[in-house]
Amino acid sequence: MLRSLRCSTGWKRLTHGTGTATTFTATTTAGSTPKASNLSSTANSEIGHLISEMSSHVHNICAVLNEAALEEILYQFEEKLQAEREEAARKQEELQAQLQAQQAALEENQSLLRQAQEEVKGMHTKFEETNALL
Repeated sequence: MLRSLRCSTGWKRLTHGTGTATTFTATTTAGSTPKASNLSSTANSEIGHLISEMSSHVHNICAVLNEAALEEILYQFEEKLQAEREEAARKQEELQAQLQAQQAALEENQSLLRQAQEEVKGMHTKFEETNALL
């Protein structure tokens, strides 16, 4: 992340890398590099104060951006989770309807099987009676 900021002493560039180090460089508006010996202690103090303030502001901005990013990630996760729950509920209803249809078909088949067994039993009895008469 690279941010350029303007202050009364010139341009300040903040380079924020891995989070372990923050580097500040100061240049004048015209682009020349000021020499430490040419800066008064007041100017050095002001620069130090500005750098400290900028660091604090950057830290606060990063915290807000991180929080916003986390909120967006959480929102997207919750949306996806809700969609998955709805899909699972729909699938469960579909499977429940299939199960009920299969149970009804099974009951019908069992009833037909019992009827067929009774018919076979009756035919067997008639066959034995006919066979006994012969």
